[in-house]
Amino acid sequence: MKKPFGIALALASASAAVLAIGVGGCSTTSGSATSTRTRTATPALTNTTVPTATPAATNTPTPAAFGNAYASDLNAGTLSVIDEATNLVIATVATGAGSDGISVHPNGSRVYVALRSGSGVSVMDRFSNLVVGAFTTGSSPSGIRVTPNGSFVYVISVSSPSVWAIDTSTGATVATITVASIGEGVNVSPNGSYVYAACQSTNNLNVISASSNTVIATVAVGSLPCAEIGVLPNGSFLYVTNQGAGSVSVMDVATFSIATVIPVGSSPYGAAVTPNGSFVYIGNSSGGNVSVISTASNLVVTTLIVGSSPYGAAISGDGSWVYVANYGSGNVSVINTSTITVFATVTVSASPFRTGATP
Repeated sequence: MKKPFGIALALASASAAVLAIGVGGCSTTSGSATSTRTRTATPALTNTTVPTATPAATNTPTPAAFGNAYASDLNAGTLSVIDEATNLVIATVATGAGSDGISVHPNGSRVYVALRSGSGVSVMDRFSNLVVGAFTTGSSPSGIRVTPNGSFVYVISVSSPSVWAIDTSTGATVATITVASIGEGVNVSPNGSYVYAACQSTNNLNVISASSNTVIATVAVGSLPCAEIGVLPNGSFLYVTNQGAGSVSVMDVATFSIATVIPVGSSPYGAAVTPNGSFVYIGNSSGGNVSVISTASNLVVTTLIVGSSPYGAAISGDGSWVYVANYGSGNVSVINTSTITVFATVTVSASPFRTGATP
């Protein structure tokens, strides 16, 4: 990514990547919101999770009455937990230095946070909001994604050309995959067959076979594809943010080729796809806005003003809300996907960078 962090495309060491993150205060107080909402409640869950050093998570879906959204803070090393029902911060959890990418287990029981300033992943119990374990990686883990069956997490490094595959039940690294270059974006196909790694220094996307954990294709995209990758629910197309080009490359998974390139705002970073596959929300980190792309036309249909330096974007499990981390204004914008308008602004910590949400 580029400013406000100014991370170089080729990093000499993990410490260099950490120092380039930027300045930031460490305000971790619970936030406020401008609006509340209600929805029909379903039976609440009881917490039967037993914390262990490397906690396992079952693969049985366990929906809650209301989900949570999450915002990581690179500088404070925390994770803000937002109640989707009230748009209030209900907990601020010390997850570790350089808290970066977020991914939630498909059953909602665990939240995984990559620690860019270190060499690992924090594992948080979703019900107690306590850190209950950690996974070890190489240096400067950034983007992270859990596989659809919950068995593995894939983590990409921002200081070495590496992607780590980690067994969620044991915490063991089962593979270290060499990719084209460093990066901050990784995602997994809905059927679990492919892992996609955005390689920012070489301006391409590596396609990894999840069965062999090897790179099987390299696809040229735009300049500085350092950030998040949106995948349509049917797995047919990817939306890759090109931060250096102000565009999004749309990749056809059937042919591993670029179908079209969509101009968006300045320095696009975050990407969130609606569960019905109709829209992609792109956080433009230097523009203070979000581009909304219709996947039917692959055109931007509207642009929403949000906070300062919007980076990560994530969508709620039911597809009703998009959460955008505004790094420069210390808050999260909540977008109503039915009206495609900003519904609420939630004050979180000083420098929120990425977001996540329960399935």
